[in-house]
Amino acid sequence: MDITLSDSIVEVSNYIPDDIIFSILSKLSFKSLKRFECVCKPWSLLLDNSYFMTMFRNYFVSKDHSFYDGISLFLHVIDDDQDEYALYSLSGERFEKIVKLDWPNNYSFDILGPISFNSTLCLGHYDNSHKIMSWNSTTTEFNIIYDSSNCYFPEIRYNYCQVGYDHVKDDYKMIRLIHCPPESNGGIPSFWEIFSLNNNSWRKICDKYPYSPYRCCNEVYMDGVSHWWESRKKHIYLVSFDFSKESFITTLVPSYLEDINNRITPKILTVLNGSIAFIANYGEKNTFDIVILGELGVKESWIKLFSIGPLPFLKTPIGIGKKGDILIRKNDNKLAWFDISTETIIETGVTTEDRVMIYYDKKTLLPNGGIFSKLSSCFEGRPI
Repeated sequence: MDITLSDSIVEVSNYIPDDIIFSILSKLSFKSLKRFECVCKPWSLLLDNSYFMTMFRNYFVSKDHSFYDGISLFLHVIDDDQDEYALYSLSGERFEKIVKLDWPNNYSFDILGPISFNSTLCLGHYDNSHKIMSWNSTTTEFNIIYDSSNCYFPEIRYNYCQVGYDHVKDDYKMIRLIHCPPESNGGIPSFWEIFSLNNNSWRKICDKYPYSPYRCCNEVYMDGVSHWWESRKKHIYLVSFDFSKESFITTLVPSYLEDINNRITPKILTVLNGSIAFIANYGEKNTFDIVILGELGVKESWIKLFSIGPLPFLKTPIGIGKKGDILIRKNDNKLAWFDISTETIIETGVTTEDRVMIYYDKKTLLPNGGIFSKLSSCFEGRPI
């Protein structure tokens, strides 16, 4: 006699083994993982489970992320004591190919913004006037975008100028912070404004954000949003500007990192596999933490993903490449890539005792320097 499904009793278990749960959840973004904490109590404790966190970290640093598509790096090495400034181009699967560029060593520049387009950097320089220029690393061509000596604009702080892409309107934009005498602007000493390449015009940013004089030059740019540190009222904030929404978002850093032994812990803002992150450096212990942000504006969504060290050869971390490669300065002042997964070191051949900054170079469909050359006209006259 045949047994049909209707004649049988089918028992379905609603129990899912932990290994399967861990394997699935470890592949989620941190933002999604935080949202799944409300499903049940065991899931709310996943971040305290060392076995799960090992799986999460391994997948997080090993996966490919679209942020690195068409990306190379610039390495700006600054020796203030010797007045020497060198620029290196890093390319390859893990930025292992290093070329020293023909950089004007006797002329100091600030590189504006954390990203360049098609190997064209936006530069700031101050001698007798503020200047903003573009420089193409392939052609070594300079173009002056703005010169305060030729403009009656009140004052432009060039380190507050940033370029970004509005993916909604397919538009490149620049934001800048303007300082002017209070009597010339209704008693407001400073304000933010934005330039649209599509509209070829400036306008004030309606979203109110109080200006802070304690702004760190450490910046990153990702997916149409610029990020930087600011300090106000004894608190440290991550400030983010969305070029599509044209609005600011502030995120407090974890309070335990704001002041340790009456000293602010150095924090290097960076990107780790498509997530905003920072490196908290504890130099006296030869250790550092890598902390990632799950959601903008949510202080509780910061998570300490890695605690590295102590490393006896470590002098200071500098920034992050891809897939867990950390650029470090060793005790002998040589720069090297440190793989946090394998704890192996690859020397770069660069030695410096002073400052080093990492900048991303993004390949776009615009011709070389297109964005910056078109922006040159935006500084003519006072756009109010």
